[in-house]
Amino acid sequence: MEIKRVLIDTNIYIEFMRGNEEIAKTLQTAEIIAFSVISIAELLAGFKNTKKEQNYLKELDDFLDS
Repeated sequence: MEIKRVLIDTNIYIEFMRGNEEIAKTLQTAEIIAFSVISIAELLAGFKNTKKEQNYLKELDDFLDS
């Protein structure tokens, strides 16, 4: 039996958060979802000093916990 694994990058995460249904379906069917450290660093750098920094951090934290 093959395990469906998905490695997402910054662009995929952003599109998922924007409501891309195709990406959502792919992630819902994955048994393992991996997120590269580089992508997390890119997101954190992008969140820094924005008006919604705390909201973005909470969304990312919720995503990583799910």
